[in-house]
Amino acid sequence: MRRAAAALVILSAMALIGQAQARPPSPRDTPSSRTGTGSIRGRVLTADTGTPVRNARVGLAAAAGALPIVLTDDEGRFAVTALAAGQYTVTVSKPGYLKTGSTNPIQLTDAAAVDDVEIRVSRSAAISGRVVDDLGDPVVGTTVIAEEAGRGLVAQTARGSSNVAPAGRAQTDDLGEYRIGGLPAGSFLVSSMGRAMPPIGPQGADSIGEIFVTVNGVVRVTPTFDGLAFQLPASLPGRYYYGGVQRAADASPITVGAGDERTAVDIVLPSNPTFPRSGAAAASRRNPATGVLRGLTLRSDGRALGQASVGVESLDQVFHGAVTSDSEGVYEFQELPAGAYRLYASKTGFDYIEFAQRAAFERGQPVRVNAGELRDRADLSLPRLGAIAGRLVDQYSDPVEGARVRVLQLTFSAGRRQLVDVPGVQPGKTNDAGRYRIYGLRTGQYFVSAVVGQVDVARPMADLPGYAPTYYPGTPNPGEARPIAVGWAQNVDSGDLPLSQVRTARVTGSAFSSQGDPIRGGLLLVASQRSEAVAPMRVGALIYPDGTFEFPNVAPGEYVIQAFRARITRSTEAEFGMQFVIVNGSDVTRVVVRTSPGSTIAGRVTFDSAETPNPREFELSPVPVDADTSPFMAGPLGQAEIENDWTFTLAGISGSRRLRLTHAPSGWALKAIYANGIDVTDTALPFGTADQSLRGIEVVLTNRLAEVSGRVPDARACAITDCDVTVFGTNREQWYPDSRFVKRVTPTRDGAFSIRGLPSGEYFVAAVGRRQSSTEKNDEWQAPELLDALARQASRVGLTEGQRVSASPTLLVK
Repeated sequence: MRRAAAALVILSAMALIGQAQARPPSPRDTPSSRTGTGSIRGRVLTADTGTPVRNARVGLAAAAGALPIVLTDDEGRFAVTALAAGQYTVTVSKPGYLKTGSTNPIQLTDAAAVDDVEIRVSRSAAISGRVVDDLGDPVVGTTVIAEEAGRGLVAQTARGSSNVAPAGRAQTDDLGEYRIGGLPAGSFLVSSMGRAMPPIGPQGADSIGEIFVTVNGVVRVTPTFDGLAFQLPASLPGRYYYGGVQRAADASPITVGAGDERTAVDIVLPSNPTFPRSGAAAASRRNPATGVLRGLTLRSDGRALGQASVGVESLDQVFHGAVTSDSEGVYEFQELPAGAYRLYASKTGFDYIEFAQRAAFERGQPVRVNAGELRDRADLSLPRLGAIAGRLVDQYSDPVEGARVRVLQLTFSAGRRQLVDVPGVQPGKTNDAGRYRIYGLRTGQYFVSAVVGQVDVARPMADLPGYAPTYYPGTPNPGEARPIAVGWAQNVDSGDLPLSQVRTARVTGSAFSSQGDPIRGGLLLVASQRSEAVAPMRVGALIYPDGTFEFPNVAPGEYVIQAFRARITRSTEAEFGMQFVIVNGSDVTRVVVRTSPGSTIAGRVTFDSAETPNPREFELSPVPVDADTSPFMAGPLGQAEIENDWTFTLAGISGSRRLRLTHAPSGWALKAIYANGIDVTDTALPFGTADQSLRGIEVVLTNRLAEVSGRVPDARACAITDCDVTVFGTNREQWYPDSRFVKRVTPTRDGAFSIRGLPSGEYFVAAVGRRQSSTEKNDEWQAPELLDALARQASRVGLTEGQRVSASPTLLVK
């Protein structure tokens, strides 16, 4: 199930990348617009006092399209040079001011210079408040819009009804707070579009997508979760206005002037309906062989917490169920089969918790339900999740709007230490005041980064040139970033984060397929692995119909451009191409990336015994070794379709790979892989061209599995800390990512464990408390430095083919 869900997320992410990049944007900086000798210079001033507006974004648009943004200097001046003859319009924007354009288009003749452009900008207004339900709980991730009073979202024209965009919109955070900036002076109706999706699973998160308005005036929303679209249940409430009404005619308008901010514009939504509960005695009489489990969902301070999701799962995993607690926090499971259960609860903004769990990353205690029993007072106290808030500013300490802010963790991933996104935590976006808030954080150490001026395939960001990706407390070097500690229920205000000014550049060129067709989607710029980048962020490109591309505002560094086409079949990967580029502040032009059909791997599966299982039960894949030369974002890995005669073929393979048995039925494992009689089982092999293809590969499988089993002596401590048992080869060269010589398993509650399918050799065995050593969401447990430390205290065993040995590893970390 988890593997299928992960594949679905990857496929959906790929769909987003393809769609976002495939849309041909307006050409920017085309040769026709930037090969002349004309220029436009001017000044941006405030409308009321004539004060210069510094660091304002100035954009020029011609018939050929938009040109790159320029910024005003300390005196509000700007200049755009090397312009061809033509007609240009100028627009200016800056947080706290209304977006303003030139009154009349500027007509530029050959070699002309227009030096007296003056644009005056007015202060904008803002409206802020909270959206809560009638229980007082914040409504998270719902969209709030401001529409001009008396105009509505659907206007009547001579040709009938037409859509009218709202004056502004925002989404609520985990506190239910929102802020809508950039508003002109006037009167507005403020409304919420309804409740967001409920939490999904232990790391559930709410979000709601873009609004669209039908011509009949019905407003709908598309909720999303990790990029996947879901349909709203029909029972959810609709649109509610400030003032507690559902009709625009009854709503209370909010009037603001230039530069005003109206606060405490709060909206109350009805809570989800409560579910009727039958009496426990009645349930027991209906089926005396079952029991009832009842309790409360509570806040950390002991107050009732309603509308929490509560789940049970029997320890033998033959039964599971879920309910929602009522407004008083009461939940109840009826007709539970007798047995022991894992009991857990979650709610948006609160941490996932198990019954009798005492600290983060610990396991809870099982709940026993007997036949005919009412098991009462099984209460669950949910701590609030933490958050990091702050303000992003420029070199003048002015707010930066529209920047993407991420929270990262330093983990061991893809064979090295790097900063990666925290699973389940959505990036934030700064508002017109430069404020951001990243929530849903469990206790831990986090790093904050901010990015502007780049192409994000999923979330548009401000086109603001001249700034590098910046890490708290204000450095472009991720190695100098400082972590921020977040505890349970802790809100950390990190203060101002100043963007790092650098000389950014553009990377431009062309991308083509092996057939010479232009690549119109699937193009990424990534910090190269060979540069040992600590935070390899992937950004998209502006792609034009003729295959030319542009990566704007690229900070100095070493990068790799990756291009890929659509996936062909399950066993044939997409065409792929890559090109290294070095950026040092000057534009990098005329880069050519051409995809290749890749290499072919063909061979046969054999066995070291007479028994032969069903070939459809095996999955064989070429696992990437080098992130630079392999298409990590081009969809799922190729999976060999093993025929009835046990032959297989993989095609379209690029980059450094290891051939791996990624799935096998119980009792079977990989023994060896031979290429032309040479053992290449653990060798990284190069692919990408036709002459690098391998045929006659022999993949040998075995059912004579070696096994390490035993029991952790300190079973109770192991259960509390949620420990793991790690078995790893004594040869350090075997500690590569996803090595078949390094395996991990979680013991049962009595400390018993078993690991099968290990190759012959010498191994260390160690039991490690997961709370201190790692989490399930990264590969920290495979880090060589951690294995080195464990090796000094671990037990040691030797394995031969088919041998079973026993071990009793001491719990090393408590």
